[in-house]
Amino acid sequence: MISLPESELEFCESNNVAVLTPGERAYPRRLAGMSDAPDPLFCLGSCDLNTEHAVAIVGTRDCTAYGNRVTSAIVEYLAESLSDLLVISGLAYGIDVAAHQAALRCGVPTVGVVAHGLKTIYPSQHRDIAARMVREGGALVTAYTSGIHAERRNFLERNKVIAGMADTVIVVESKEHGGALVTASHCRKLGRTVCAVPGEVTASASRGTNSLIYCGMAKMVRGGEDVAEVMGWTADKVSEPEAIAPSLPADLQKIVDHLRKHPEHTADHIIRVFDLPYSALASMITRLELAGALEALPGGRFKLMV
Repeated sequence: MISLPESELEFCESNNVAVLTPGERAYPRRLAGMSDAPDPLFCLGSCDLNTEHAVAIVGTRDCTAYGNRVTSAIVEYLAESLSDLLVISGLAYGIDVAAHQAALRCGVPTVGVVAHGLKTIYPSQHRDIAARMVREGGALVTAYTSGIHAERRNFLERNKVIAGMADTVIVVESKEHGGALVTASHCRKLGRTVCAVPGEVTASASRGTNSLIYCGMAKMVRGGEDVAEVMGWTADKVSEPEAIAPSLPADLQKIVDHLRKHPEHTADHIIRVFDLPYSALASMITRLELAGALEALPGGRFKLMV
C-alpha cells in the first residue's frame, strides 16, 4: 500500500471514507485480480463490493429516451431476478446516472466510480443522487486522494476501475469514439464479457454499440433477459403474486388469472377468448377496479394490482 499523508488519513477518518487495499476482504475481488489494481482504493459507503452479480452499465452522456428506457428495463429485470446484484457506473450524465437512478428505484445498491477525490462530486449536479446512493446502501469509489480534481486523464483510469469491478460491462449507447468504448476495451482485456445494446443504424448515439456488435467485440443484448442468458445467470429471486382475496367472485378470478398469464392481452382479446359481450366485460372490469385488483389503461389494456 502507498503511504498516505497524515492529512489524508485524517480526512478519511473524519468523513467515514474506508481505505481499501488488495488482499483485504472488503476490497473488490474482481478488481484485485488486475496487475495494476488501485492501491489503495477509497470508498464512501457501506456497500458490499463483492456481491455475487456485479454489472457495469455505461454509455454516452448525450443519451436518448430510448437509451434511458433500455437502461431502466435492464436494471429492473436483473433486480427482479437476482438476489445479490450490484450496479456500477461512473456518475456521469446520460446513461451512467440513468443506471444509478434505475438501481435506486429498484432498491439495488449502486456504486459510482469517480475520477477525482471524495472532497467533491463531479458533476456537481449529481451531488444529491450521490448522497442518496451512499445513504441507500451504495457507495462512491475512487482511486484518487481527496484533493485530486476531475481531470481528463483521470477518466481513462476511472473507466478501468469500472470494468475491473464488474462481471460484465453493458454498453447501452455510445458514440463512435465514446469513453464507454474504453471501458468495454478494458473489460475485454480482462477476459470478461462485454454486452452492447443495438440501436438505430443512423443514430449517432448508437454508432459505437452497433460497431461493437458488428465486429464481434460484444454480445448483443436486447434487455435484462439477454444479459442473464449471456452471463449464464439463473434467476434466484422469485416474486410470488399476492393471493386474490377469497371474496373475489369466480367470474372475476378467471379474468385475473388470464391476465396474469397473458399481461399483453387487451379487452378485445379477452372478449374473444371468453366469448363475452363488450358490456359484460366492461361491467367485470369495473368490479375488478373497485376491488383494487386491476387498473384499466388507455387502449383497452390492463395493469394487475394483485
